[in-house]
Amino acid sequence: MNQDGSLTPSNIEEITPAIYDAPDVQEVTVQCVVCGDTCYQTGADGIFAHVEGATCVAILVDDQGASLDRQYYIANDGLIYEMEIPAEVSLEAPPVPVQDVVAETDEPDYGSELPVLPEAPPPRKTRKRKAVVATAPVEEGPLLPLIPGAQVKDDGELWIPTDRDSSIVPLDDGLKQVFEKYKVDRLGGASGDLGWSSFSTFQRCPYLFKRLYVDGLREQGRPPSYMEIGSAIHTMLALYYQRIIDPTYPITPEMMQKELMDAGCDAQVLLETWRLFSGYTLYYEQDCLTPLAVEYHVVDPNTRESARYDLIAKVEKADSSLVAGTYIVEHKSSARFDKGTLEGWSNDGEVLGQIMLWSRLKLNRKFGKLAGVIVNIIGKQKAQQFHRTRVVPQRWQINQHGADLRMWQGLRQFIMATGTYPRARANCITRYGMCSQWEHCAFQQTP
Repeated sequence: MNQDGSLTPSNIEEITPAIYDAPDVQEVTVQCVVCGDTCYQTGADGIFAHVEGATCVAILVDDQGASLDRQYYIANDGLIYEMEIPAEVSLEAPPVPVQDVVAETDEPDYGSELPVLPEAPPPRKTRKRKAVVATAPVEEGPLLPLIPGAQVKDDGELWIPTDRDSSIVPLDDGLKQVFEKYKVDRLGGASGDLGWSSFSTFQRCPYLFKRLYVDGLREQGRPPSYMEIGSAIHTMLALYYQRIIDPTYPITPEMMQKELMDAGCDAQVLLETWRLFSGYTLYYEQDCLTPLAVEYHVVDPNTRESARYDLIAKVEKADSSLVAGTYIVEHKSSARFDKGTLEGWSNDGEVLGQIMLWSRLKLNRKFGKLAGVIVNIIGKQKAQQFHRTRVVPQRWQINQHGADLRMWQGLRQFIMATGTYPRARANCITRYGMCSQWEHCAFQQTP
């Protein structure tokens, strides 16, 4: 790279002549698995490109229509180049092993100096990409034929059905199906019955806890769209960072998008998820986070309290907002960037619980000294915004949170033993709308 940031062929490997020099191969076409648009073969064997004006996050695809943008790019001169990978980086490095239970436990030593294990390899370096320009004409037709019921109006606007059809496959079922197909453990999911999700549900309403966790209704039906989008974006980010840790991991985000479409999951949910995910990867193309572990699950063997860390990552160089060190990264998506969304995490139960278990289970010895939690907020606005909030709670907050959880767990055991679950009607309607059990409580007489 030149001092001015421009690219020159001298410092990267050229793999193909300009795409304009290969008119004799324009007859070969493939269909992009993301947007369904027709792509045309370039001068490189097995590499196809979107036509000019295609609105898709993918630019180059393989002969199956899956994105190759993390391996190749088109430079300003119109040539296709391979991404530059530092010689000292081994792409065969194994991922950090996942342990369901960390047996060692002791008094919290959050912030203590402990030896740091060897760091995970840095991610593959990428460069800014220019939009591909191709001269081949595009045939008229639907932009997204993979979406059931989608139509293109006369003015060119894409129309997608909005009814929540009962025949649509729940996202969770689709995710299970894909991970089973590729014979790998699922990335993501609940951390356990003593994770923060169950505690927060009980604190919100004991009767809601009964319906979801005791009666098992959380396993039935489809959750609201915003919850499916949240689950989907977590999965896409998990795949994205897992592929940096282990490039041989068999599922890419592009493959997951295609598989979920084929499985019959909600097309609107998947399109919004892909918009958020692609915006994130472009915004953080030169990311400071080096992933160490993805969806890392821990359980305290004494209390059975559990947590699932979305991402554990290393920041090598300090900047204006982050000091160097190891971080827990918690992904969140939000349509509003108000004060609560951006700054309200220092007293959040999930964040405090994650640090509490990190200290109690001495994860410093595995990943290095904890520098804090990064709440990684992905905006759902039409013009997307992104924000990372660093949270470093005080020791007294962590100890206080542990004591609070013991009291809540005692109350939960008492209520479960008596079988009487009171309704917390002050929480029937919150900032997120009506509770999922609102109609049940409002119109059905139950014991």
